Amino acid sequence: MQPAIVLRKVRDFGERIGDSLLFLKLNWKNLLVIYLVFAVPFFLIGAIVGGNSMSGLFSLLSSSRSTIPNFGDFGFGFFLWMLLLLLAITSYCTAVYSYMRLYEQKGGEKPSLPEVGKLYMSKFFSNLLYTIVITALFIVGIFIVIIPILGVLAYLAGLFYFSVIFSILFPVNTIEDHSFGAAFSRCFYLIKERWWFSFGYSIIIFLIYYFFALVIGLIIQTIFGFSAINMTDPERIGSAFEKYAYVLALSTIFQYVFYLILHIGLGIHYYSLLEEKDGSGLEARLDQLGEQSGPHSNIEEQY
Repeated sequence: MQPAIVLRKVRDFGERIGDSLLFLKLNWKNLLVIYLVFAVPFFLIGAIVGGNSMSGLFSLLSSSRSTIPNFGDFGFGFFLWMLLLLLAITSYCTAVYSYMRLYEQKGGEKPSLPEVGKLYMSKFFSNLLYTIVITALFIVGIFIVIIPILGVLAYLAGLFYFSVIFSILFPVNTIEDHSFGAAFSRCFYLIKERWWFSFGYSIIIFLIYYFFALVIGLIIQTIFGFSAINMTDPERIGSAFEKYAYVLALSTIFQYVFYLILHIGLGIHYYSLLEEKDGSGLEARLDQLGEQSGPHSNIEEQY
């Protein structure tokens, strides 16, 4: 029997990275199925919509004198494409953190797909609301940039600060049960006094993901992207961009597999912060000392 991982555990920097990779190693088959079921359908539909949208947009631009698109030129398809991308990302996060929550509750036993799906349905819409709120704040914040220099600096500083704070928003909302909006304050509470640590950790996890995603992206675009490179013919620019949009969509589907590194890494970080603040995971294990059974009875000694 493979040893399970204690999620609620105080870890140093290196242990968080090591346990993230170990969790992926022990659960990659289950997590890959989750990705295929809960995220890939949104990406596939988005690829079809996005390819058609980009084809129409660039055909329009190539047939007009203006090279700067108006807001209306993007059309409904483009915004539907963006919506599907947000749905895919939200669905992906929700499913992965539902898996981690059930894994912890079952004492290291891998949850089944129906179990994940049941918890997923109870958390998806609240996560989607959080996604919409954050996206809206991001868009509204762009208008601050209109103010010269000061607005740009204020926007970048806010983006820099809140990106770290809300990096654990999805695990907080999916793994814990709070009313809507409480996850925001919970993020501030958990990362308080650990902001720079969280920033450094997030950068390292992102770089690990980016390396694998960059390699697979280069391979796919090298193999499939040549047919879409010749965009010099105005009569074919629409179809060329449509092909390239499909290549990008295919690349994205394969690259986002490695997003599991980010999701699991931030999940492990969340559980570590949670244990630092609350310490209930250690208390639960102390209560089980001397017992023959318990939720973590099959876990190898890690302390």
